[in-house]
Amino acid sequence: MAGWDDDRVVTQNLGLTLPSQDEPDLSLGDSQQAKTHIQAKFRQFLKEFQSKRVFVYREQLIHNYEQGDYRVTVNWKDVARFEEDLASLLKTRPGEYLPVFEAAAKEVLVGVRGIVVSASRVNTRATELAIVCKNCKSQNWVKCGHGFGAPNIPRVCDNLRTNEARQAADQKCPLDPWVIIPDRSTFTNSQ
Repeated sequence: MAGWDDDRVVTQNLGLTLPSQDEPDLSLGDSQQAKTHIQAKFRQFLKEFQSKRVFVYREQLIHNYEQGDYRVTVNWKDVARFEEDLASLLKTRPGEYLPVFEAAAKEVLVGVRGIVVSASRVNTRATELAIVCKNCKSQNWVKCGHGFGAPNIPRVCDNLRTNEARQAADQKCPLDPWVIIPDRSTFTNSQ
C-alpha cells in the first residue's frame, strides 16, 4: 500500500462535522464573505505558488486542461508553505473547503490568458445547397435561411415542370427526387 500516507488530502463527504480545537483564525467566521475571501486566497495560491521559479499549479492546470484532464493534484505541504491557515482549513474541514478550492481552480482557468474555458462542438450550417435530381440529373440551388432550421427543398423536380416532352414520354421524376451534393454546397461553421 505504498503512497497511502503521502501528503495528499483525500476526502469523502459524509455530511458530518467534527468540532475542532485548532481551527484557523481567519477572523471572518463561516459566512459567505469568509468563503469568498478564502476562495480568493486559494486562487492566489494556484496562480502564484512557485517552486524553483516555476508556477507549479498554474502550469499543471494549463497542461491538464489541454489534455482534457480536468483536475489538479496539490501537495498539502505547498499549501501550508503558502499559508498555514488555508492548509489547516483543508485538513480540518475538507468537505466544506474542497469545493471552495475547486471553484478557485476553475477561476484560475478563466483568468489565465490563452486558455479556452468553454469548448463546444462546431455546428455546421448550410448557406446554399447544391441539389441534383436522382432521376433526370437536373441541378438546382437552394438558399438556406438563417438559424438552424431545415432548408426548404422542393418536393417536385423543376425540370419536369418546364420540359413537358419528358412528362409525355413517361419519364416522370418521383416525389422528393433531390440529392444534396456537399462538395458544391456552401457552409458556415459556428460555436
